[in-house]
Amino acid sequence: SVVCYVKAALPRVLELFNVHFKYTRGSGSAQAVVSIQNLILNIYSQRCIPSLNEELE
Repeated sequence: SVVCYVKAALPRVLELFNVHFKYTRGSGSAQAVVSIQNLILNIYSQRCIPSLNEELE
């Protein structure tokens, strides 16, 4: 389902931002990444999308 794709993609997006992308602190790109990270973490904290359970899905 579409939800499963989103559930699978969001942790990978966070990993990409945290591990593979480096931006100058305070730059527009860095601020955009922080905003996206905060949005994703807020989605999880509000339980809009449950965490991916790889054994079940």
